Amino acid sequence: MRTSIIACLHASILCLVFVSGVSAQTHTLTVETQGDGSGIVRDCHSASECPGERIDCGLFLDGESVLLKALPDKRSAFEGWLVNGETSVSQDLEMTQDVVVTVVFTRKIDREPPVVTLHLDREYVLPGESVMMTTTAADNVGIATFELRVNGEGIATAPGSATYTLPAVGVPRLMRLRFRPKLISSSLIATVN
Repeated sequence: MRTSIIACLHASILCLVFVSGVSAQTHTLTVETQGDGSGIVRDCHSASECPGERIDCGLFLDGESVLLKALPDKRSAFEGWLVNGETSVSQDLEMTQDVVVTVVFTRKIDREPPVVTLHLDREYVLPGESVMMTTTAADNVGIATFELRVNGEGIATAPGSATYTLPAVGVPRLMRLRFRPKLISSSLIATVN
C-alpha cells in the first residue's frame, strides 16, 4: 500500500492531502482573486449545497466535478471567471488537469446617498440650555463612520441620542439649529450649525 502526500501552497494557505491505497491521478485547483473589489469563492458539491466551504486551493481526483460560487462582499460586485487565463462563463469544472481559477471582483460605485435623520427636541436654544438630539443613519451599502458635530465639537460617533448644552457665554442670545448631512468617502458627518 502506498501513501502519497500532495500539497499546494497558495496565498499563505497550505493544503495537504493524504492519499492511501491505489495511486489515483489528482489535479490541483488554485483560486485567485483579481480586481479592486473583494470576496470569497466557495466549493459547492451541488447547487443545493451552496454556499459550501471556502476554497483557496484543493486537490481533486481526475474527472471529479467542482462547482464554484463567487460571493462578493457587500461593497463589491462579481465580474467573471478566468480558467487557466481564459474567460469562462461557467463555474462548473471537471478536473482533468491542474486548474487556476481567477475570480474578478470590482468595487461597487455607490450612487445612492445615505439617509440621515436628526430630530431635535426643540428648534431654538438659549445660552446654557441643553437640547436632546436623536439621529438615525442608513445606507444601501453601509456606513463606515458616523459623526455628529455641533459648532465643530464632536457630540456623537454613532446614531442614537445625544445631548448638547449651548455654552452660556460667547454665543448669540438665541441660536437656531440647522442640519446638514455630508458624505465624505463613505463616512457620514452630520453637522449642526
